[in-house]
Amino acid sequence: MENNNTPHYPKGIYISLPMTGVDNAEIHRRIDLARQQIIARGDIPIAPTDLSTPDTPYYTAMGYDIAAIISDKVDMVLFLEGWEKSRGCRLEHATARIYGKEVDYQRPDEGCFP
Repeated sequence: MENNNTPHYPKGIYISLPMTGVDNAEIHRRIDLARQQIIARGDIPIAPTDLSTPDTPYYTAMGYDIAAIISDKVDMVLFLEGWEKSRGCRLEHATARIYGKEVDYQRPDEGCFP
């Protein structure tokens, strides 16, 4: 973080990543890496795994995710690699854009943020 006199107000950052058909351990690994980088920035990570369990029906989990994105607790949505191939991530992307949330994208070989 830059050392200037502007205070840093933590942002709530929702982590969007493909989950359908992906091993649960891999999902958690990717979320944990993103979560670490978000916390290191002084921000607050919010992951889909914080909102539901693997047993939650898809449509219910997506409802929780969309509700989180449009809430005042989320300022930005971070899209992890592969998001554009995921129906759920594309829905989250459209929601973030419609509701005026900041969006950012994971960059290969750079981690989550440049």
